[in-house]
Amino acid sequence: VTASATGYYSQTKTATIFCGGTTTVDLLSLVPVKFGTYAGRVTDAGTGDPMAGATVSVRNTYYYYWPEASVVAQAISDSDGYYTVTNVPLGDGNAPADWVVFFDAAGYSKTGRVATAVADTVTTVDMALCHAGIAGQIVDAVTQQPIAGATVEAYSQIYWPNGYYWYEIKEVVTEPGLKVKLPPP
Repeated sequence: VTASATGYYSQTKTATIFCGGTTTVDLLSLVPVKFGTYAGRVTDAGTGDPMAGATVSVRNTYYYYWPEASVVAQAISDSDGYYTVTNVPLGDGNAPADWVVFFDAAGYSKTGRVATAVADTVTTVDMALCHAGIAGQIVDAVTQQPIAGATVEAYSQIYWPNGYYWYEIKEVVTEPGLKVKLPPP
């Protein structure tokens, strides 16, 4: 026997039925589905100024490796840089769950941080976004001449004691003919 209702985890119990009789199943109690919340402030790393209009999205922790992972919740920072993302899914039975909170604003490097969502709790995730780019030239080690068609891979993943951060390189300045491979957006 399975009992379910919108907004609750379903519950299943086994019952044995006999011909001509009625089987009573002990009370089935359903646990309400709860959610977590992320909130914080987005600022410019260079100036400390608040960043209005930054997109804050919550994605599965494997997003860095599979960028097609869907956004599970999203918000936009207000004029003072503050945001709140509600209805962040939790694990089975409302267990805490890790998600990547991504921050993206025009002209800044996209940055993400792993944070744990907890039932009925606001988890603070502040982020200072920066402008980042790579400039350089690929040359032959002997002749010092530029190598046409060389490929540059620009991936970065920085680990901090309080969580993981990812940085997307927005701009790569290269010589003509140089191929650049960036992580998918």
